[in-house]
Amino acid sequence: MFGLTFVTPWLLAGAVLIAAPILIHLLSKRKFKIIGWAAMDFLLEADRRNRRRVRLESLLLLLLRCLAIILLALLVARPLVNPTGLLGAAAPNAAIQRLIVLDDSPSMTAIAENKSSFESALAGLTEFVRDLARQRPGDTLTLITTSAPDRPVFNGQPLGAAHIEQLVEQIQRLEPTDLAANPANALQSVQRMLSDTSGPRNTAIYLVTDLRQNDWLPPTSTTTPEADAATVATSSPTPDADATATATGSQNAPPALLTLVRQVAEKSAGFFIIDVGSDIGDNLAITEITPLEKSLAAGVESRFEVTVANSGSQDAQNVEVSFKPLDAPEVRSRLPLLRAGESRSVPFTYVFRQTGAMGVEASLGPDSMMADNTRFFAGEVRQGTRILLVDGDPSTQPGRGETYFLQHALSPPGDLPSGNVVEVTTEGQFEGLSLEGYQAIFICNLYRLSEERVKALEAWVKAGGGLVFFLGDQVDAAAYNEMLYAGGRGLLPLELTEIQGDDEQRAWVGLALDSENH
Repeated sequence: MFGLTFVTPWLLAGAVLIAAPILIHLLSKRKFKIIGWAAMDFLLEADRRNRRRVRLESLLLLLLRCLAIILLALLVARPLVNPTGLLGAAAPNAAIQRLIVLDDSPSMTAIAENKSSFESALAGLTEFVRDLARQRPGDTLTLITTSAPDRPVFNGQPLGAAHIEQLVEQIQRLEPTDLAANPANALQSVQRMLSDTSGPRNTAIYLVTDLRQNDWLPPTSTTTPEADAATVATSSPTPDADATATATGSQNAPPALLTLVRQVAEKSAGFFIIDVGSDIGDNLAITEITPLEKSLAAGVESRFEVTVANSGSQDAQNVEVSFKPLDAPEVRSRLPLLRAGESRSVPFTYVFRQTGAMGVEASLGPDSMMADNTRFFAGEVRQGTRILLVDGDPSTQPGRGETYFLQHALSPPGDLPSGNVVEVTTEGQFEGLSLEGYQAIFICNLYRLSEERVKALEAWVKAGGGLVFFLGDQVDAAAYNEMLYAGGRGLLPLELTEIQGDDEQRAWVGLALDSENH
């Protein structure tokens, strides 16, 4: 009737402390044993003359003490006036700034009873805005989303009849995002809005979310948050569909969401959390597509791994995974069992026939949340890995050139592609050759390198190129040590000392590798 509500009504229980001053008053009136004393007659006569005044003062003091306790209980319970009640009608000009934070993260696409959480949120917002327009046309409305909190959908729009249909249309056009969305970041934007002294101070904030677990729990926590009843009314957390989108442990990460809720609530006229989520039992997601090859080459078998995670609360059986390069038939594989909370990788192989940009799509069958059932991988298919062999001792005789066997090992002759595109150059040609486009360079028994070429190789290696030295009897050890080893600061990993092996090439010499991890 009066439209009076409380943010934390349970704190009104503190009003029972009103009994304390009453008990003190009653205890002070206890009767004691009376002992006659002649001198007391004068005091009793004075008390009879002042009794009425003293009694009135005692009652007023008792009422003030009781009122102080009641006001303290009301203060901590934070009363709010509903605009539809009598108290709201008594102050029709007290406009309220309504600020709505809408969670538009991928988990809001979870479907329950043939409707997604996001659709339920939009339907509720539409009804809420229409009701406000009828009851509180003087209020203003701001709507922000968790994916773009610094770009409001609308900001400070009046709720009069001239604007209501435009606001409803903007709300109904909203769609969930496939980007990372964090309510904590959105509440930080709200904090900045509230700290702006030029804006309205009478602000009510509404957080519309599915209460997904990843947002409300600390990174290491495994239990349901004990939310402060003054600000948060929680329900069963929605299984985390956006775990990969949340950054934890960063120096720039926002405070915990519960902390932000309390901070923002203290600065606002009211903070309300509207839970539009539901429990999800069957939620499978493709979290990653990983190529196992360092580069994709046309005509060569390329291996991939597709990682599937079960973030639902039920085990999944016979999970079918589809792997489909764009403009090509799909390949399917099946996981017999994927337990709740488990992630497993499914291997796929494919041979790309054309060079250029390529795309791969991996997908799962339908479940309660389709937003995470498909993932894409984009890359470039090349003719092969470009490799340059620098021959420091070339020969026209088969098998005698310095790079003859290496060239045939990297790119064997025949119809079967090796995935490598091998080019051979001599010492003189190498000096003026551009290194751009090569992924690996083998320098084989080269006499020496100029200072300009060494600088070019250093820049090329820094950019990610792979450089290999094969030494031989043509190598100038002093020049290599000076320009390439450079006291341990150069490209050569070790200092050269003396030649080991048969410089007349009559005996085979091999590499004795202590470790093959480089």
